[in-house]
Amino acid sequence: MNYPPKLIILGYFINDMEDDYLFPNATIVDGYPVRTKDIKDMETGELAIREQDEADEDKTFGVKVYPKNVILKKVKWWAENHLVLYQLTKNSLRPLLLNIPIVRDIAIAAKVVTPPTLSFSERPWVKNAWSSHLSNLQEFKKMAELQGARFLVVVIPSKEQVYPFLTSWQGLDRERPQKILQQFFDQEGIDYIDVLPRLVSFSNQAPHMLVPDKDLYWRNDPHLNIKGNYLLSLLVSQFILEWKMLDIDPERKILSSINEKLAVFQ
Repeated sequence: MNYPPKLIILGYFINDMEDDYLFPNATIVDGYPVRTKDIKDMETGELAIREQDEADEDKTFGVKVYPKNVILKKVKWWAENHLVLYQLTKNSLRPLLLNIPIVRDIAIAAKVVTPPTLSFSERPWVKNAWSSHLSNLQEFKKMAELQGARFLVVVIPSKEQVYPFLTSWQGLDRERPQKILQQFFDQEGIDYIDVLPRLVSFSNQAPHMLVPDKDLYWRNDPHLNIKGNYLLSLLVSQFILEWKMLDIDPERKILSSINEKLAVFQ
């Protein structure tokens, strides 16, 4: 490279380990993103290759995963977008209902409730999936070293980790992925920032319906919204400057400006 980077930043999402295990697990059919591979048996990790007719169903419905109960999925989508009462009821009654095993199994089977990603699982075969995944992360470090650049991993939590009231995951270590990653990063000497505790500290933890301009994640999407991404940019910039990962003229007073913005962020 004529201008090699001084710092390479990798945005790491909690579902990356599962996507890595399934890769390649998606394709494009007539402009629609469709899944080509799923986990058939969670107890063994056996994979299932999806047939063409299933891909056609995905294309027809216009979603990545075709729900087993289309009507129920559509009703849920409409209620989430139009009924405040549904949101209030969901936040208060949903955890209680989903504590009932048969109700939880039906909800997951109908894809109304999303189960935790693979990275939270403690099943024996998942350890091998983690091992392969972490080996891939090592390759990023090697790539950065070849460029003479520093390497930073930004671990971005799931919406359910930041807002626990949105789900009814029971008996689950909600920070398990971060703990595994932290041990690996420390062992390999990889710089990282886990923004989970900071995002939680800036979030409203009282059960409520997420509001785009007040909360950090979209209501009907698993990703950070505009406000959440802005906060993330401040936190990452603060980390880079505090740990002097880039040679920045202190006279520019960038760090103090970032700290001021974080002090008034709400």
